[in-house]
This record gives sequence, C-alpha cells and structure tokens, in this order.
Amino acid sequence: MQLDRYLGLTDPYLNAPEIGAIYAKVKAVDGMEPLAGAYVDRYKLTPAEAVVWSRLVSRSLLTLHAQFQFGGPSEEFDTILRGLFVYPDFRMAFEINEDSLLSSEFVQYADSIIDEP
Repeated sequence: MQLDRYLGLTDPYLNAPEIGAIYAKVKAVDGMEPLAGAYVDRYKLTPAEAVVWSRLVSRSLLTLHAQFQFGGPSEEFDTILRGLFVYPDFRMAFEINEDSLLSSEFVQYADSIIDEP
C-alpha cells in the first residue's frame, strides 16, 4: 500500500511532459523542494529537469525502501544498494530524504552497507 502511494505520487511527473514546466512556475514563487534544488545547484538542471530527475531517483530509493521493509536484507539487495550509492545523485537523494521519507531502520541498514570497505 505504501509503495502504491509513492508510485502514485511520482507517476504524473514521469508520464506527463507538461508537469515539469508547471512545477518550475510554481516553485519559482514557492521555492524549490530540497532535492530538486540540490540538483539545480549541483548539475545546473532547469527546475523542470530537476523535478523529473528527483522524482525518478526518489522512486528508485523508495522502491528499495519498500523491498527492505517487506523482504529484508539479502546479498542481492546489498549489491544493488552498494551499486546505487556509487552515484552522487543517488546519495544526495538518500541524504536529503532520510529524515522525511525513509524509516530509521532502512537508513541505519543502508548506512552500514555503504560504509563497508
């Protein structure tokens, strides 16, 4: 159910090209979300590009979170997690969202996996 909720929140951004332009107009007035703003600053994305990318990366992160909650850790899961944390954009999504979207159990587990030698 939680995964369905998260996927429902991201689908419009991934499927409707005009959503990015609308988001950019709204956030020009209201201010950017932290992750999208970080992508604008670091990668010089437009606000529209940043929201699409932040939603895609967040969707991947939340899918892993759901897999962890329902399936627990495994060797395959750990390999996927380590592989994704090599990328700075994915790590940024984790760090920015860890207090708001992710369970403390997942955050602690991910921290332990990505910090292993």
